[in-house]
Parts: sequence; C-alpha cells; structure tokens
Amino acid sequence: MKLFLKILFFIVTMLIITVGEVKSSTAVSILREKTSYSFIQKSQLGTVLFENDQASTCVNKENKVTYCERFININTIVAKGGRFIAKSGAELKTHLSTITSKPFGVSYKGKMYRNIESGVTYSPTSINPNMIAEENRFRQGLYLSETKTGNIMELNSNTAGRALYEMDVNVTGLLDLSDVKVVEQLGTTFDQMKLVNSSNLIQYEFTQEVAIWAKNNGYTGIKYYGAQSSSNYINYIIFDQATVTNSVTNIKSIPW
Repeated sequence: MKLFLKILFFIVTMLIITVGEVKSSTAVSILREKTSYSFIQKSQLGTVLFENDQASTCVNKENKVTYCERFININTIVAKGGRFIAKSGAELKTHLSTITSKPFGVSYKGKMYRNIESGVTYSPTSINPNMIAEENRFRQGLYLSETKTGNIMELNSNTAGRALYEMDVNVTGLLDLSDVKVVEQLGTTFDQMKLVNSSNLIQYEFTQEVAIWAKNNGYTGIKYYGAQSSSNYINYIIFDQATVTNSVTNIKSIPW
C-alpha cells in the first residue's frame, strides 16, 4: 500500500511539472519578446499588472510584475517599453480592436504634391473614381506627397504621361505612421507599412487593416513613409472627398 501511494504521488508530481512546463512554454511563444509591457492581464490572477522584464518568473508585489512566463494572453497587452508585433493581417486586426486609448491625430499645413495621368477626366483634387481599395496601400482616398522629390520617388522616376500638381493643404486629424510610438502602439512595424511585393495581398496585408481601423476611428487620413525608395520621404492619404474639398486650395500644374 505504501509503495502504491509513493508511486501515485510520483506520477501526480510529474504531471504537475509537465503541465506547468507546457503552459510556460506556450506563454513564452505567445509573448514573442522579453520586453516591458503595461496592462498585462494574467488570467490565473485576474489582475492588471505592470512593468518590466528583469526575471523569468512571475513576481506580484504592490501591483508590480517582472516578465512573466505563464498564463499571459497576448490580446490584452498594450505596449509600453517593448511591444507586441502582429505576424499577419488577421492578427493585427484583432490587436487593433483591443486599443482603447487611440493615438492623437496630427495636423499638416503646407505644400503637397500629386501626380495623375495626363488627360484623365477627374480633377487634381478629386479622389480617383476608378480606384479599387484592395489595390492601394491604404485603400481609397487622395494620395499626396509632402515634397516634389517624394512624389517622383513614388513613380520610380517614371514620369512619362503624367502631370504634376502642387497645392496648399491644411488638414487635421491624421494618423501619424511616421511616429515610431504610434506604429508600436498599433502592433506593427515600419517594414510592414512599407512592404513591396508583386502580390497586393502580401504587400498590403498590414496597411489595409490599419487604414480600415483609422477610418472607422475617426481619422481623416494617414501620414506615412513612402515605400518606393530607401530614402525616407513622407506621403499622405486623405480618406474622404469632403475633407479634401475643405482642406485643399491653390492648385496649380508645375513642371517635373
């Protein structure tokens, strides 16, 4: 009988250790990065915990927690020092839906540039009526560059058959994807925002989700780095024609 109890105790102990290791390993793979997080929900404790990652075990003291290997649900993480990075558009969409404190919108006042095909029937300040949302980086809207050079970069210097326009723009409420803190809060990266691929499903997988989220959350457009050069140049999209009409003046054709 004593032998049986010893064997039983040994089996139960091994099971507990094994389960603990599985949970720990799973949580580590979910976290992906050993970095600082705020508002980490640890389901076993049901407590909102804070900061940083000096150890590999959970420490809960006065609402402070070191990096915790177990029972962390990635969908409840809001970035602080380190961050969550989405690995797919679907994962990014889920993460964006958890954001409760949105980044502040930014303003722009100054010159912007746009090129369109020569001879088109719509005006330089009209959103292309034939634009297909899924075939553009941030879906439908008026795409502009902050500099003439940047607009040329967007065309890979292939300006033949296209006309260039300069205009004054005064717009507010833009989601600023040139700000690293905003990009990190959204759970993405500059590389994901600048992907270039022959397949739109690949190159726009992350940007499309950001565009949908931004428009649904009241942003008038997006400020972002252009993707057609290793040099950093700034582009913009303004989502709605009404915003364009109220924000753009002094349009003129200029030479390349």
